[in-house]
Amino acid sequence: MGLTSVVRNGKGWLSIPYRLDGKLVNRKYRQTSEKQHSMDEGGKLCLWNHDCLLEQSDKPVVICEGEWDALVAISLGWRAVSVPNGASGAEGKLDYLWNAQDAINRVKSFIVATDSDEAGLKLRANIVAHIGADKCSFVEYGADCKDLNDTLQTYGVEAVSDVLVNAKPIPVKGLYTVDDFPERAELTAW
Repeated sequence: MGLTSVVRNGKGWLSIPYRLDGKLVNRKYRQTSEKQHSMDEGGKLCLWNHDCLLEQSDKPVVICEGEWDALVAISLGWRAVSVPNGASGAEGKLDYLWNAQDAINRVKSFIVATDSDEAGLKLRANIVAHIGADKCSFVEYGADCKDLNDTLQTYGVEAVSDVLVNAKPIPVKGLYTVDDFPERAELTAW
């Protein structure tokens, strides 16, 4: 996926490339000794692994809050992207989704796998509002896990697979399934 290690200001960082239509448009840097992030100054914000949206496939695309979670999904054979700025999208900063609208429209369905904390749930709501509830499913993690990477580290690969395979459709107001209707009594014919 193009990750490399670099030294910046005398410290070790992982460099995560952001590509759009095959061209490098930005890099996110994550410090290896502590959880600090930065991006290239003036770099374009886009979905990490954006180009998987262009693949011809009926498989859903997993939208994650971070690149590590997307890498977990990719390692299990899923198509996956990550938002570029984590939960800051909870405040509605989703320009990267607007800019990817044509590619998003080509995808039949999405699994929204944001973190299970308050900011992650707000981000999920904003992503669903942008893409449309009819195209989105959501995941539920174990009680002590907040994302796909936590699930992998705590319970292993099969648990992550179960979380993704058992994604639930986002309820659409006014749309019901047969199971939502009560049993009918037999009609008496006259």
